[in-house]
Amino acid sequence: MAVEYTTHEESLRWFSEAKLGMFVHFGLYAILGRGEWRQLVDKIPCAEYDPLIGQFNPSGFHAEEWVNLAREAGCQYLTITTKHHDGFCLYDTKLTDFQIMNSPFGRDLIAELTEACHAQGLRMHYYYSILDWHHPDFSPPPEWMKEEREARGLEPARYLEFMKGQLRELCTNYGPIGCIWYDGGWLNTAEQLDAAAQNAMIRELQPHILINDRSNLPEDLTTPEQRLPATGLTNADGSPRRWEACLTITSHWWGYDQEETNYKSPSFVLRTFVDIVSKGGNLLLNVGPKPDGTIQEEFVAVFQHLGRWMRLNSEAIYGASASPFRRVPFFGRVTAKGKTLYLHVFNWPLRGLLRLDGLKTRVLSARLLAGPEAPLEVQQTDQSLLIGVPTAAPDPDVSVVVLELEAEPEVEQVVIRPANGVVCLPALYADVHGPHGQRARLEVADRVVQVGNWINAKDQVAWDFELPAAGVYEVVATYACPPEQAGATVAAMIRKDESWLGPHGPKDEPDNDLPQVTAEIPPTAGWDDFQELRFGTLSFEAGLNYLVLKPREMPNGAVMALRQVELREVR
Repeated sequence: MAVEYTTHEESLRWFSEAKLGMFVHFGLYAILGRGEWRQLVDKIPCAEYDPLIGQFNPSGFHAEEWVNLAREAGCQYLTITTKHHDGFCLYDTKLTDFQIMNSPFGRDLIAELTEACHAQGLRMHYYYSILDWHHPDFSPPPEWMKEEREARGLEPARYLEFMKGQLRELCTNYGPIGCIWYDGGWLNTAEQLDAAAQNAMIRELQPHILINDRSNLPEDLTTPEQRLPATGLTNADGSPRRWEACLTITSHWWGYDQEETNYKSPSFVLRTFVDIVSKGGNLLLNVGPKPDGTIQEEFVAVFQHLGRWMRLNSEAIYGASASPFRRVPFFGRVTAKGKTLYLHVFNWPLRGLLRLDGLKTRVLSARLLAGPEAPLEVQQTDQSLLIGVPTAAPDPDVSVVVLELEAEPEVEQVVIRPANGVVCLPALYADVHGPHGQRARLEVADRVVQVGNWINAKDQVAWDFELPAAGVYEVVATYACPPEQAGATVAAMIRKDESWLGPHGPKDEPDNDLPQVTAEIPPTAGWDDFQELRFGTLSFEAGLNYLVLKPREMPNGAVMALRQVELREVR
């Protein structure tokens, strides 16, 4: 099971096939139990924060237990915070005393974890924070430290040498590693960080290594945080981009939070994982160990749930490519391998028929991946495929149907067009966009797909569709929102392309000059009482259009639950 690192090209290929990793945020902040940003949030001076090192003794830490949990879940790699923003190092660095060897624990946690990962066949990735609240020369310092630090005399060049020295240690003292995972680079430019030279040094020491995009250079992979891209990511030339969504199981913090009560369910995390893989990405799923070094049961339950599913269905995940379908008519996702398609069904059909539209390649056979070996009956026409499936779902969260094809899939994409003067835009076909902290998502209530959990006013919902001719259409939404959370103001606006989307989600830019109509969300009897809301009329041009719903105000903690929008032609 020993890990062998070879070339950079092999690392890129391996990463694209690996799909799942465990993220670990651990440090002094675990002692305070209120997340990894606590020093900054509470403006704790270093003179008060740094003595926490005397309490750091995670006696319950056993590297093999962390790695076992990751491996049993199906993780192929583990990413650990060697140093977070507070500057405390979990490894034996010679460049600062603010490190684990000077704590009561007195052991090199990074060395032990690296050895355990490699022994069990997992690749080891090192998170390293560029941002450093502890180092006196990091620039710019936090606002509340600024006066003292500047009076003493900031020397940013000295911090850069410190950072390069630490990265050299990490790339020299622990044998081959898989990735340097930067964070905290948003306060500086790549030039200020001397990122090109720094990354060249890393590659000289470890030629096979991967580097993420957070030193403000593109490098090997993009890392959307606490958000799910609506589609796969691309490079400037339009080619697929390697990406890895890093997400917490908690509602917010990455480090241990003793006050957390709102955990993502195992079922939700599993479906999120499948969604990410279907878009060509990897999931880096976080745990924040407790001060004693153990991992709390809520996190363990999620990783164990992933493991149970992966033991039966990993064929549809490892090495799979993104879905060739822009849209599918069932609530679920698709992955592909050569001549094989895997249909990941979240909402199992009640009538025993699963439909797939737009597949032009002949289907040779169909079967359940984790069910009886008996073939499933298929009926295929030029427009659609009907698959006879059992009435009971093989899996309550994600059931997988395998299609063997005559050749690699050729797909005619489903395009939304008007029928009888109505453009139907169901939630099933919506793209949900959000920045860091995205909350809105597709979910099922009463077996109907809706945009739910829309509790971040920065999240937006969009559809693209085609019109054969210009026309005036009334915008009508089918929505629900209980009285105590009603009152949000939402704009329905027309866009002609996706230039409003950036690498971190929707851009924060003026849009008042766009054609739009606005409505206040009235109350309904509850989240299950869906009513129609008429926004007003908009004039659309012929051809491709985008309708975007964007909250303007959200005074009561929610926008709405949304089942569909109809555009009704005004004749």
